Order: sequence, then structure tokens, then C-alpha cells
Amino acid sequence: FSPSVIPPPEAGTLSGTTTICETGSTTLSSNGQTGGTWSSSNTAVATVNTSGVVYKVGPGTTNITYTVNATTPCTGLDVASATGTVVDAANSGTDGSTTGCETSTATIDLFSLITGEQTGGSWTRHSGTGGTFDAAAGTFTPSAGATPSTFQYVVTGTSPCVDDISSVTVTISPPPNAGSNGALDICAGSSVTAAQLFSALNGAPDAGGTWSPALAGAGTYNYTVTAAGCSDATASVTVTEQAQPNAGSNGTMTICAGTTVTSAKLLSS
Repeated sequence: FSPSVIPPPEAGTLSGTTTICETGSTTLSSNGQTGGTWSSSNTAVATVNTSGVVYKVGPGTTNITYTVNATTPCTGLDVASATGTVVDAANSGTDGSTTGCETSTATIDLFSLITGEQTGGSWTRHSGTGGTFDAAAGTFTPSAGATPSTFQYVVTGTSPCVDDISSVTVTISPPPNAGSNGALDICAGSSVTAAQLFSALNGAPDAGGTWSPALAGAGTYNYTVTAAGCSDATASVTVTEQAQPNAGSNGTMTICAGTTVTSAKLLSS
């Protein structure tokens, strides 16, 4: 008879990365006996599968254990453990955009253009020139000559999480130009056209504006030009009706041979 010697349970020591980002996972291993079971003391933070792969659930800490039970006739068990930490992923929010007017003095709040961001990040200007950028306040004020600009909000990740970046694009519109007021004469009974009104404006108005009210005869017509982010520009044309010319109706006249007709005689005929 040769007795079999069964070793006592040995869970060994756990190794592997125990701190993971909220967007990742990690694998733990043991140098002890195989066939043990893995468990997490706080499944609201992380879960672990039968292979020791730890999956994040939410930020916090949990105790990851590897348990080896004794083989009959031995009794008892051995446990190896490690503290697993899930770190919040950095979140700079979603990207945003807006349009500002080159001549506007209104300050653009960059924070209002991104959503869901964590506090404590920092603003930088990624592209564009001109205007006034306040990185500390997260604001931008356009000015004449400012170019379209991109601003980035960076939230620094806590290791092992990486930084997160969101972007705000600010498009700069030149102010609209409707020209200056003008005047136009038309014949009584006729209707004015948009082309006639546009030609009657003074200055250098932008094309593509709209006229109001509906075009008809004499009256004042307003020309409005819009540009995203800017106030509308308006100029008007005053239209005056002139009476239709009247040449009368055909007539006849008899003169003596050899005489010359005059304008007065023709008109009286």
C-alpha cells in the first residue's frame, strides 16, 4: 500500500494591474494552485470572470479574491486577495459650435457650448487669430479681423486613465451690408421690380437680401440682409409714381402751299 499525499490548498499570490480606468479591464493571475474561483466583494465597482479578468462597473474599490478549496480528505481553503480600484474616466463633454459676428462685442461662453463635461479642466486655443480669448474664464469675444477659431477643453485623466478633449468651433461672420437708402421714380400704374430697387440702393449692398412688403407700385420698400451671428442690416428705397405722358390723339391740318408748319400749329391740331 502506497499512500497518496495531497497537498494543502495554496492560493498563492495575485499579480497584475489592480487599478483600471472606468473604460477598461485588467487580468489578474495567481502563482498558486489552479482550479480556484475568482470573486469580487463589490460588484457595483467591478466583476471578475473565471479566468481572472476584471471588468469595470463603476468608480470605487473592491476586494478581488482567488479561493482554492482543499481536496478531500483535506479540509479548509486558502485565499489570495488584492484591492482593485476603478478610476473615473476623464470626461470633457461633447463638442459644440457657434457663429459670432465680426463686429459683435458679445462674449461667447465656451462652457455653454459643450455638455456633460467634468469641472476642473482647462481651455486652450487650438486655431484661429484675433478677438479676445480668456482661458481662465472659458470665454471668447470676437473683434474685427478675427478668424474662425477652434478652442479645446482638456480634462486631465487620473492614471491609468488618459486625458479627454472636447472642441468648440467658432465661425466668424462678416457683418451684413444692406447699403444705404435710395429713391426711385416709376410711371404711374406700373409695378417695381427687385432689380430696380436693388439698383436704387446707395453704397455697396450685399446681394441675396429680401424685400418687404410685397412689391407693387409707389411706396417704401425695405431691403434686409442677414448673416449668422450678426444683427440684420436694413436699408430702404422710396418709390414715387410719375404721371404717364400724354401725346393726345391723331389729328389733321391743312396749310397753304409753300408755307412751313410750326410746332404751335401742330400741337393745336
